[in-house]
Amino acid sequence: MLFSGAMPGDCFTIVYVTCCPEQGRSFNFDKNHLDGYIGFFPPGGLLDAYTPEAYSNATLTVPVAVFLEALQHAFPEMPDSMLKSGTALRVQEKERVRMMTLLRSVERLVEDPKSPLSTLRARKNLESQLLEFFLDALRSGVNEKIPEHRISTRRRMNRLKNAREYVREHSHEPLTLRELCEAIGMSKRGLEVMFHESIGISPGAFIRHQRLHGVRRSLLATTPRRGVVKESALDWGFWHMGHFASSYHTLFGEKPSETLGRADQ
Repeated sequence: MLFSGAMPGDCFTIVYVTCCPEQGRSFNFDKNHLDGYIGFFPPGGLLDAYTPEAYSNATLTVPVAVFLEALQHAFPEMPDSMLKSGTALRVQEKERVRMMTLLRSVERLVEDPKSPLSTLRARKNLESQLLEFFLDALRSGVNEKIPEHRISTRRRMNRLKNAREYVREHSHEPLTLRELCEAIGMSKRGLEVMFHESIGISPGAFIRHQRLHGVRRSLLATTPRRGVVKESALDWGFWHMGHFASSYHTLFGEKPSETLGRADQ
């Protein structure tokens, strides 16, 4: 099928190819593509493409102001030429796996007749995580290596201390990586380098543990009832219930339902 037209003039648009069994073609970017490619379009950007039968994608449209604010923390090194003209890139394998895991989880949540995304908090958390994942996918596809800026040991340790204290102080909230970057004045890339070099884990993993603790506190303070584990997980930003349950068990040595069963004891 041939597609052509203009993207929304007040939004940036990111298109992730989820299925493309045969080679497609982006004429406007002069690139062939299969699944795992991502197209980035500035406001009003032109789309001109051929896609084969059974092609599918996940498209995210983000208002200009929201996108530019997120970009400052998640991908500040985005080349100006990309921001202005758009591009099509092959996403690295790690980010492809993360993206598809999230998208499958979102699909199940949307189709769930119990409407687990009915709360505003859950929807806001999901919006933030979708934008974060799409920007991570874009960043992974940039071919040129962006130099990493090193910071002094003392400055790094001070920033790490501030980051860890901020996470602890906000452990009652479903804290996102973007919020942490804003709080301590670092880009996402700089924060990742600092955490890996200093303590050997990603800031995302550090925050995830705090969010798991948040779910646990919520379960211990909640009267047991059907569906409350899923509600608590969604409120704290966990969209894949299988991964959530596994991570919870690994960290606490018990199932979320077992924690809930002790809530009224």
